Amino acid sequence: MPYMKTQPTTKDEIMRNGYAKLAGILAILYAITFFGGIFFHYLISGSSYTLKYSLSLPKTWLVLVMALVIGFGLIKHYRWSWWLGLVAGIYQLIGISIAAQRLLSSQSTLPLLMGMFIVLFIAFLTLLLLPSVRRQFLTN
Repeated sequence: MPYMKTQPTTKDEIMRNGYAKLAGILAILYAITFFGGIFFHYLISGSSYTLKYSLSLPKTWLVLVMALVIGFGLIKHYRWSWWLGLVAGIYQLIGISIAAQRLLSSQSTLPLLMGMFIVLFIAFLTLLLLPSVRRQFLTN
């Protein structure tokens, strides 16, 4: 059943679980960084309007909840979390890459946080697509 947890049976499988857990930790790290960035911007600018606006967007809360759910699902080895993480990671990587491309066409530098998120998504997707991790989540 696709919603069930996968159980490691050998020592080798237990070692491979580390990659899935690392991907889960990266998803949780993204959630913390993403949400923390909103408050960091508020502390730097002092603009309460920006804080209120950012926190009133449903997409902000959706991204936060999805990243946390994916992270905890990967750490607990739920099969659905692999698929959800793959789709969400590709979607976010494409979105942030398009935004970075538009930004680079109008100015010469890329914000550090945006570059960090691109690297984070590439690392996350690389971990998910490792053959051992794929096999762990896609086999019965």
